[in-house]
Amino acid sequence: MPVAQTKDDNVTDYIVSNLIGITDGHLLFDEVEFSKGRTPALNFQLSVTRVGRQVQTRLAQEIARKTLSFMTSKYLSSLSISHFGSELNEDILEVLHKGDLIFAFLTQEEIEEVPEICQRVFFGALMADFFKLESPIKMPFYRKNLVNNFNNNKKATELVNSLAGAPTFNDLVKKLDLYKAEFLSICKSFGK
Repeated sequence: MPVAQTKDDNVTDYIVSNLIGITDGHLLFDEVEFSKGRTPALNFQLSVTRVGRQVQTRLAQEIARKTLSFMTSKYLSSLSISHFGSELNEDILEVLHKGDLIFAFLTQEEIEEVPEICQRVFFGALMADFFKLESPIKMPFYRKNLVNNFNNNKKATELVNSLAGAPTFNDLVKKLDLYKAEFLSICKSFGK
C-alpha cells in the first residue's frame, strides 16, 4: 500500500493525487482527528475504497452505508450548527449524541483488536439506537466487554455469531430486539 504525506492536508498535490488515482482506494489520516484522541484518526469523508463493497456481506454494506450516511449528512451538518448551544432542538441534540457514541466506539487503544463480527453487531446496535440513553464515555468499556465475552464465553460467541448472521440490517435489528437483554448484558459486564 503506497503511503504519502500531505503538506497542510493538501490532497490535490501532484504526487498524492496520482497515488489516489492509481490505487484501489486510500485511507486519509487526519491530524485534527488525531489531536482529538481518535485513533485510528481517519478522515472518513476523504477516504475511499473501490473494492470494499465487493468483498462485504449485504449486512456489512448496509451498516456501513447507514453509518457513513449518518456521519456525513446528519452529524457533520448538526455539528456545524452546534455552536448555538442551548438553542438546539431535541432532534439535533440526538444526532450529535449518536455521532459522539460512534466516535467513542471508534476511538480504540493502540493494541486493541476488535473482531469484524463484533464491530458489525455493535454498529448495528448503535445505528438502531440501542445505546441511545448511554454516555459516550461508556462505549469503550462496552466494546472491550463485548470483545472479551466474545473471545472467552461460548454463549456470547454463539449469540454474536447468530446476530451477525442476519442477512440484512432490518433482520439484525429484529434479532437484536429479540435478544436485547442478552446482548446488552454481554456489553455491560466484563465476564470471566
